[in-house]
Amino acid sequence: MTGVAKLKVVESHERLLELMNQQKTALGFAKVQSLYLWKIGAVETVRHLAVLVGKTERTVYRWLEIYRDSGIEELLTERPKTGRPKKLTVEQVSKLQQELRDPQGFKSYKEVQIWLFVYSEILLSYSTVHRLVNQELKAKLKVVRPKNKKQLPGEIEEFKNTFTQKLQSLLEKGCDLIKKYQKVSFWCSDGTRLGLHTIQRKKITLKGIKPVDIHQFNFQCFWLYGAVEPKERRSFFMNSLT
Repeated sequence: MTGVAKLKVVESHERLLELMNQQKTALGFAKVQSLYLWKIGAVETVRHLAVLVGKTERTVYRWLEIYRDSGIEELLTERPKTGRPKKLTVEQVSKLQQELRDPQGFKSYKEVQIWLFVYSEILLSYSTVHRLVNQELKAKLKVVRPKNKKQLPGEIEEFKNTFTQKLQSLLEKGCDLIKKYQKVSFWCSDGTRLGLHTIQRKKITLKGIKPVDIHQFNFQCFWLYGAVEPKERRSFFMNSLT
């Protein structure tokens, strides 16, 4: 990296300002900004320049080397993004979404894993299938509600059809008891704890440097109890500090 500190920027500062305004990404803006600050003499060292643009010293050294060897066009050329290619194509993901919307659907992530292997010949891990379905596709499995073994066929439909008549019959039979308890007040009560953790705030520091500060952790809370009588719209609340 010797000689980078003696870099000569050939573009004028007006041209660099124009290029900064033309950049569509924060990375491209930071690259041109580095050359602009170096051109006008606002910095004396690469370390100072790295602090101003918010990048590491090694990154700024690399930018200046690229500019010195190949010019500003090469510096602003965006490299193709690299990374692990996606295991499923767009068509395969679309097909999986259709299967997940089906009323039958999948009962477990293991079934999804097997279906992907049969349909796409791709064997994904259980954790990958879970993340794909749950987090990326935001889909839910069609889990069947538990059913009593003693339940007779058609018993649910019969209950739905006769529920109104049975309820009306009970009200007619218990009319005297209902009048007897009309003067009784029913109170519903509950309690909860409300607390407050220490408020956390940000601290300015250089990128890559962990901030160090004196901090005192505190925790305060209190219990809140309440009772409500819906019929007369009465209520009672009290709190207890801990």
